[in-house]
Amino acid sequence: MFVLMIAHVGETLGHLVRGLAIADELTDHGVRVEIAASREAEWLLRTWQHPYTHHIVRWGFSHNSCDPHKPSPFFLRRVLEASADVLELLRTLHPDLILSFPGIITTQAARSLGIPHVSVLHGPYLSPLVSLEDVTQTEARVIEFATEIFYGGCVDKIYSYLSQELGMPELTYKEYLHTERIFVPQEGLPLLDLPNIHQVRFIRASFGPPFHPQQADLSEACFITFGSGNPCDITRIVQLAHTVFPLVIVSTGCTQLRSVPKGVVTSSFIASSSLAGRVKAVISHGGIGTVGTFAEHGTPQLIIPTEPDQAAMAIHGARLGVARYCGLDSWAEKAQLGRRLPDFHEEELVHSLQALRLTSMCPDDIVSSGASDIADGLVKEF
Repeated sequence: MFVLMIAHVGETLGHLVRGLAIADELTDHGVRVEIAASREAEWLLRTWQHPYTHHIVRWGFSHNSCDPHKPSPFFLRRVLEASADVLELLRTLHPDLILSFPGIITTQAARSLGIPHVSVLHGPYLSPLVSLEDVTQTEARVIEFATEIFYGGCVDKIYSYLSQELGMPELTYKEYLHTERIFVPQEGLPLLDLPNIHQVRFIRASFGPPFHPQQADLSEACFITFGSGNPCDITRIVQLAHTVFPLVIVSTGCTQLRSVPKGVVTSSFIASSSLAGRVKAVISHGGIGTVGTFAEHGTPQLIIPTEPDQAAMAIHGARLGVARYCGLDSWAEKAQLGRRLPDFHEEELVHSLQALRLTSMCPDDIVSSGASDIADGLVKEF
């Protein structure tokens, strides 16, 4: 079987990293996997443990940089470029199956050519199907904001535009959610029961060099990561965390801290897998790969959401019992696309950090085997 994996690499590498975890599992099953992604994926693919053929497609936009209600002409041109590249690639390669992350934009191209297409979705992409009991005002606002983007908003307008410009099948996001083959690697997400949607467990997802100082005592250490492409300045978060935890390890991603206190260890990228089960606590923006990697070990987590994706994870992570959150209320009051640190008082964050340090490890009743779950499901079906 030949699987073409299409990963949206916009401003971050999250979709690609989760995709590579599944690609490795498929490869172990004897499946031929090739990757389609933007040029920004090259450096990670060059260093990955398995070599994958990389087909470069233009992907000059981020889902997080669009107007929620109406995409700009510039945004639509970039989506059109990506879709045209995907169409040409599919006509050339003729894969047996397309596995896309998230798959929202590529599904029309696959449908137009009659190629089986599977999407891997989580969090905000599924907001129209989420059903929470005793929902709070903050939770309702986060879910409603995401739903407005997809139902009748930005995404539906993109579908209409691609249909007109490239002759692709007409589609709405509601139809997509009810007809697309979808895997959801998010344990405990309360979704409507639809036959096309298959929930699996979290995916262990990390990249970068491992944390090497084996002599360091990590039993009271705190790990801080806000993803690969997050532009938010987390200096103050690091400084306050250092007042609570004796050792703070920071994966800075694409940003630099304004100052680094003594007792804080920094690196551009650190493989979360090398710290999972070793550190006392984790502070993050709430990326699903980070949450899934540490939830398996019962590590106490604090989510400070910077975008709709992580705001949704803050809600569901708290309800699942794998994370606390800070700043979600203020984020929801000013819900918007783009990345920004939510407003919070320093006292609020310090209190959250102190509670985090006093939290015991949760029972190890979560197994983050979503990558193998999805690979097994695909091999059996296709």
